[in-house]
Amino acid sequence: MERVTVGDKYTVHVHLKNPSAIFLANLIYYPINLMAPGSVDTADTNPQGCGPFKFKSWKRFDTTEMVRFENFWETDAQGNSLPYLDGVIGKPKKEDRVRLTALRTGEVELIDNMAYADMGDFKKNYSDKFNTWDVSQVGTGYVSFNMKNGPFSPKDNPNAHMLRQEQHTPSTTKVSIRRSSTLRAALRKASITRAAPRIRTTSNPGRNSIRTRRNPF
Repeated sequence: MERVTVGDKYTVHVHLKNPSAIFLANLIYYPINLMAPGSVDTADTNPQGCGPFKFKSWKRFDTTEMVRFENFWETDAQGNSLPYLDGVIGKPKKEDRVRLTALRTGEVELIDNMAYADMGDFKKNYSDKFNTWDVSQVGTGYVSFNMKNGPFSPKDNPNAHMLRQEQHTPSTTKVSIRRSSTLRAALRKASITRAAPRIRTTSNPGRNSIRTRRNPF
């Protein structure tokens, strides 16, 4: 970034040193969110951004509470100010099954994702109580090898000798273990699949209400 200039009350111009196709995406992609000036040092305990909710309180590994930002800029099609909710309370759940159980029992009203193994049964058994959305997920799966050090490194590296041991049998047959053979054996049964979609789940929220579980239909 070279410099930033102000166009008007709602416009800024960002001047880059070089063209960037991903700059706009980086502006809104977590964790590179827009933050209030001078708030960087307290971002972990008192974040100040520009979203629809204001930070109220946070208890590590337990609860995050946010309240409605009354001056949020966005409105719905009828001109009503957004968001509709008066507040949001977040409760972190590390384990997939614990998170899903919290949703089923009414402890929480929305979860971000669930284990792939639970997707099919959940949509079949709970479609009358919860809405689900398939959300595309960008991900990459790969296997990497250290070709500079260790057993797969060039032959002049002492650590590489374990894969190139030469054994002489009585018939003077020489046996070498090569990198290519080892890789083929290691990856013979490996497969690459596309990442399955994440499922976002929530009960149906009503206007100005956080807790509404059943479909109104």
